[in-house]
Amino acid sequence: MPYISSFINRVINADCLAALPQLPDGSVDFVLTDPPYLVAYHDRHGRSIAGDVEGQWLKPAFAQVFRVLKAGPVLRQLLRLAEGR
Repeated sequence: MPYISSFINRVINADCLAALPQLPDGSVDFVLTDPPYLVAYHDRHGRSIAGDVEGQWLKPAFAQVFRVLKAGPVLRQLLRLAEGR
């Protein structure tokens, strides 16, 4: 496991299932996440977003998030509600 000092005061842009297991329990003050919406999105060119069809990665991902967060942590998740809801 890398030393925690290599993660201090850094923004880590990575696959959470790859990066979070490297961090010790209770070592993170803040998590910001913008996960796929699980709507099988495709743009006008047919491109899709990884992880946007199947949600089986969500439970292990958020288990890691809550494992690394300190007591009294902050988690911000960006969401978009469907129109008309």
